[in-house]
Amino acid sequence: MAFASRCVRSLTAFLIFAGTGLCAETSALREQLALATEDANTLAQIELLRRILEAEPTDREARARLLELWLAVPDYDLAASTLADGKDIDPSLVARVNARIQWRRDGDPSGAATTLRTHLATSPNDAPALTDLASLFAATGQWQEQIATLDSLIALDSDNVQARLDRAAARRQTGAFAEAVTDARAAQKLDPDNSAVTSALPAYERLATALEKITRLDARLVKNPDDLTARLLRAWYFADADIWERALQDAETALALAPDSASARITQARALNRIGKIDGNEAVQQFAVNVAAAPENERTAAALIDADTACLADPKSAALLAKRARL
Repeated sequence: MAFASRCVRSLTAFLIFAGTGLCAETSALREQLALATEDANTLAQIELLRRILEAEPTDREARARLLELWLAVPDYDLAASTLADGKDIDPSLVARVNARIQWRRDGDPSGAATTLRTHLATSPNDAPALTDLASLFAATGQWQEQIATLDSLIALDSDNVQARLDRAAARRQTGAFAEAVTDARAAQKLDPDNSAVTSALPAYERLATALEKITRLDARLVKNPDDLTARLLRAWYFADADIWERALQDAETALALAPDSASARITQARALNRIGKIDGNEAVQQFAVNVAAAPENERTAAALIDADTACLADPKSAALLAKRARL
């Protein structure tokens, strides 16, 4: 609600200063709305749409635009009241607004998913609703449900670059690494200059390079879950490909096997930092790790792991400990 008050105050001052004379005529309001939209002035758009709806409460397009802006701000209380004041609103928008309110304001993601699924049962090709449902599943870690939803979205539009990237990320979370790489490369082929694509693709290419090695390490760990070298190497490959949750799992398993493992401690600190659970200062304080100075390549990582295993075999060797410290 505080945001709405700021909107009103900001735009009132803006209109007075501009001397536009927007007293009541809807046509003048719409002209100003076009300018505010062109300038991406959210505050102005919100107030102008409110004034248009005061003059023409049955304007469905204006109400729909205002609802979208309330969701973007976000202000879920005003979204709810704007929705309640309207009639004959697009069912897709009704479902999406109600779901977002349930999820974000009321803390009920399960209820939000039910709302969207109920709508999609009668409108299965509603791309915006599918997009919202996929986002909800991503935020709640329901990766298989997200993948299934993105499958439907991509079936509607095979050129949907963001859906391809999102499915790549979800597949990476489930361990479907080859399929994740395929999706990322498909997104790059569709829009090579897309900033999200150019940002994400390098990690997928590193994953593609490491896939065969990860598969071999998987086999070693199936035979011997206590294979420390395999566990540490796989943790590093996962970290190098930005698969931080899996890197953290392997690092913590390695630390349970070898509490003094420097490689495991470094990967654990890096993963916790990248996941957002600790910052750089906390990594230094809690783990004595400078996350910005982690092993930069496979050769350095392998050397540290070799030094780790040597120290674990002979923990009293000052020479081995010194060698490891220099890496």
